[in-house]
Parts: sequence; C-alpha cells; structure tokens
Amino acid sequence: MRFCRSGRRQWLVVALLLILPANLIGCSAAERDNGQNGRAFGEGVSVGLPEHMAALQGPARSLPKDLSPGPVTQSGQFTFSRGWQVLMTLERQVWAAPDGHRLCLVDHSSSDGTGVTCAAVARVLKHGITSTFLREGAHGVPADRSIVGLVPDGTARVRVLTPGYPPAVASVRRNVFVLHDQVPEPPETVELLGRG
Repeated sequence: MRFCRSGRRQWLVVALLLILPANLIGCSAAERDNGQNGRAFGEGVSVGLPEHMAALQGPARSLPKDLSPGPVTQSGQFTFSRGWQVLMTLERQVWAAPDGHRLCLVDHSSSDGTGVTCAAVARVLKHGITSTFLREGAHGVPADRSIVGLVPDGTARVRVLTPGYPPAVASVRRNVFVLHDQVPEPPETVELLGRG
C-alpha cells in the first residue's frame, strides 16, 4: 500500500491483481535486458502483450516527464521511461510501462496524485492489473473510490467484489475499465467476465 497526499487529503493506492484463468506467456531474454544489446526498448516485454492486449499494440512512447520515475537506483526504483498510454481524460492519464519482467500501470490524476502498480508480465496476461484511488469521506461527504484496470483481450466486463458491499460491474473497452463508486474500501476481487 502507498499513501499519497494531495493538499489535506490522503489517498490510498491499492494494487490488485485480477483472478481468472488465461494463457501464460514466459519471459524472454529480451525482457531481461530491458532494451540493451541493440534491442528496441520494451521489445521483449511487448512480445506476447499485443497478442493478448490490443491496447498495447504499436511502439512504446516516452512517458511525460512529470510521470517518468527516473533512472534505476540500488534502492529499487522503477526503470521505465516508455510505455503505452491506455487512458486519457481531462483529469486522469494512465500508462502501461514495461519494467524488466514486469508491466506497471502509472496512474496519474490531477486531483489524486500519481500511483504505480506493477506485476509480472505473465500474471498480467492471466489476471490483468488494477490501480485504485480511495478518498476518505468526511463531514457528510461520501467516500470516493476510483479503479482503473488493464485486462486481457476477450474480457467484456469485470465484476468488482468488496466484502460488505454489493458487487459492481464495469464495461471493458480496448482492454481498459474504469469504475467510480462511493465504496470506502479497496476491492477484494475483480472477476473477468466474457472470456472464452
């Protein structure tokens, strides 16, 4: 879990991997070299991803400077600087960025801050990956939950399950879903629906 501050508000960014079967794709040597040895950046990671996620077709582009985490350090910071933009609205932009054997969602909201969620490429291809921003309710103002997820091809909808609250369903467009509701808790499970 990671807390982000924006003014006086606290935001909780929760990484959640989706659960349902799909094909597993192994990591290639090109994924491990992260664009070194003359290969194009993300070449190894992108092998298999466009085949299972149409939103990641085409070459990776440079992330905006305010979203790039900078060079890797021994403290374990992220190494990505390029990726695929998977969502863009007036308030929010989300990028999928390869980082070695992982795929990361870089989720930036003008009011919520920036969160980064990463998972192994094979796991993302099987379960998808999500990022959740929570805003605590106070003084009669309800809580606000905003979830964005990247899921494999063939997923038509997702069902978001949070104990103690009714299930919520969101439609998937080009591998991406967005759900806004007033549940004050992170989801426990996100089920992929419509997969064959």
